[in-house]
Amino acid sequence: MKVTIGTAPDSWGVWFADDPKQIPWQRYLDEAAQAGYTWTELGPYGYLPPNASLLKEKLKERELKVTGSFVMANLESPEGWKEVERQLMETGEMVASLGGRFLLLIDDTYSDLFTGERREPAVLDDTAWKRLI
Repeated sequence: MKVTIGTAPDSWGVWFADDPKQIPWQRYLDEAAQAGYTWTELGPYGYLPPNASLLKEKLKERELKVTGSFVMANLESPEGWKEVERQLMETGEMVASLGGRFLLLIDDTYSDLFTGERREPAVLDDTAWKRLI
């Protein structure tokens, strides 16, 4: 059986497009290549340059290829679906232009990642579920 292993910016602690505590995107790409990876996902949209031709060049310099990416959003919020659609389109176009094949849609967390404070109820009531269907 052949197994292909890749990595992602979140393995380097990158969870947001812009956070001063995260490592710079160039360092992530350098270290992923130095660790022997040839495949990466893009991480949160905007962490790696959103310019496809620039990113393609930087990946090629390090002999890295793109598997895909993700969009993370509060899927229970009907008000947010327009933004989810925008992110899916932008991210999907970027992934496709770089030869990636996968785009995941991930439900957002219910608590603040820094404080642990609950942002949303953990369980929706029956009325909320019916609005989603």
